[in-house]
Amino acid sequence: MEALDSLGLTGMGFISQIVNFVAIMLLLNALLYKPVSKALIARRERIAQGIKDADQAGKARAEAEQEGNKILEEARVEASRVTAQATQDADKVRQDIISRANEEAMRIRTEAQEEGEAQKAEALASASRQIAELSMLGAQRILGRELQQDVDQDQLIADLMAGQNRS
Repeated sequence: MEALDSLGLTGMGFISQIVNFVAIMLLLNALLYKPVSKALIARRERIAQGIKDADQAGKARAEAEQEGNKILEEARVEASRVTAQATQDADKVRQDIISRANEEAMRIRTEAQEEGEAQKAEALASASRQIAELSMLGAQRILGRELQQDVDQDQLIADLMAGQNRS
């Protein structure tokens, strides 16, 4: 105990210092350590939650970006399909228009040919009648008599036509 006495510590003083030390430790533990420890634990939990939320947000952003890219790709495919369909429809309409125009041109050409042939036949018939009449007049002058309307005239026309076809 002499060593303790030389340090100025007596038995009762030593016990009171130990009691004081324990009391201060309990007081510091209650007033500082526990609140600071709780604050640090709460801060650690908030940081961990923030990291977790950031990871989830990163994953959500990546998923949203993938979904956006998928939607864009689908839109591109749909736009290509619509463009191809519009081109195909336009080609079909163009072909229909060309087909109708060709049919109309063919109809007009056929009508014109038929009309031309009808006019030609009418002109030939008219010319044949005029030739026949002129021939009858010429024959009447040459023969000096009138031909019977049906028999002689038909025979004379047939003979005249046969002569024309030979030349």
